[in-house]
Amino acid sequence: MLETVRARVAGRSVLCAVSGGVDSVVLLHLLRRCGVRVVASHVEHGIRAENSLRDCAFVEELCRQWGVELLVEHIDVPGEAARQRCGLEETARRLRYALLEAQRKRLGLDCIATAHHCNDQAETLLLHLVRGASPKGMEGMAPESGALIRPLLCFTRAQIEQYAREQKLQHVCDETNADTAYARNFLRHEVLPRLEKLNPRVVEALGRLANLSRAQNAYIEQHARQALEMRMHGAALDDVRDIHPGLRGVVLSLYLQAQGAQNVTQADTMRLEELLNKRTGQRVSLGKDLYERDTEGIRRVIMEVRRAAIPLRMGENNTPLGCFELKWSDIPSNLNLGPDAQALDAERAGEALNVRTRQPGDRVQLLGSTGSKLLSDVLTDKKVPRALRDRVPLIEREGQIIWIAGIAPCAPCAIGPGSKRALIIKYIRSKE
Repeated sequence: MLETVRARVAGRSVLCAVSGGVDSVVLLHLLRRCGVRVVASHVEHGIRAENSLRDCAFVEELCRQWGVELLVEHIDVPGEAARQRCGLEETARRLRYALLEAQRKRLGLDCIATAHHCNDQAETLLLHLVRGASPKGMEGMAPESGALIRPLLCFTRAQIEQYAREQKLQHVCDETNADTAYARNFLRHEVLPRLEKLNPRVVEALGRLANLSRAQNAYIEQHARQALEMRMHGAALDDVRDIHPGLRGVVLSLYLQAQGAQNVTQADTMRLEELLNKRTGQRVSLGKDLYERDTEGIRRVIMEVRRAAIPLRMGENNTPLGCFELKWSDIPSNLNLGPDAQALDAERAGEALNVRTRQPGDRVQLLGSTGSKLLSDVLTDKKVPRALRDRVPLIEREGQIIWIAGIAPCAPCAIGPGSKRALIIKYIRSKE
């Protein structure tokens, strides 16, 4: 056990989370034997009243006897849980990890060590399984994740308790661990003992499942990333229904993560996959983001719509809609400057130009047409994806649209036989 822990922490300074229970006491004892710098951290959650304070006093005395630097923090988990309308366990976990990370950074330590073991891993996998986990959920807890390490993850509770007896280590017991109203305790006291009747080493078996799942998922994710790279274009994802079902869900999950989604679930990827089977224009909301089915596949809808007109001046104009460069010029011999540049009649256009996004009821007269039509119809005809239409820059003069930047030229202010000078507008697309 000592050599396993030593290999995990070699050359690193460690912040050890110590509750006072047998697992964390054993971990702290092993870390001291490894010869690395160790600082202990005890978080008193304010849940168990006098018993909680008793545990805190025990850890303080233990660290005093062992000569280990100790940080103690008291937090009001019940109050925070009530404010956030969240369960006690989840609130305590979130606050504890945030506090540990803050302490680690403040002290300049390399990692945070927790005393999770193989039985904890088994309980985690069973919890994930009954709640409908994806294959990713079968990885359970990783031995190392960022600055967090779990040096005892490959050892069972029985092995840890045996070590404590051999070393004559004292510890405290959390009486809430016997309360089967908590899901983990129910699994620990009711479910796992029954499973052990079928397989006495079911805990180790579930630990092996976690390790195997982690290795296989890493291999699958590698190929999923390659597939995503080939099919992703900015905020858009090509149709992925031709990808093998075993890979498709991972591609969709990685796509959501690339769009900034946090804690992507299997339900999220399933809803996104269902969107692929719907007609163009259909949308689905996932958290704070909106995704739309377009002709190519799926696109994240940019929710922010900029409607305020932005004045443009001669020279370079950097705006949220892109960069616009305005300059006077002689009439070009070739008026076709491409989709991202436009030559206008300088006298008719004048200098009071603005750029804005579309507004309800906008109408335009395209170059070469005799009448106006709805801008929305023009964007549809030009096959502009619905998700991008609210970000198309419109150059206007006195409220009249004179250029749909990057899309189509308009009749107002167009250069004609009587034009003497040109106003050239170049459009450099925003990278947002």
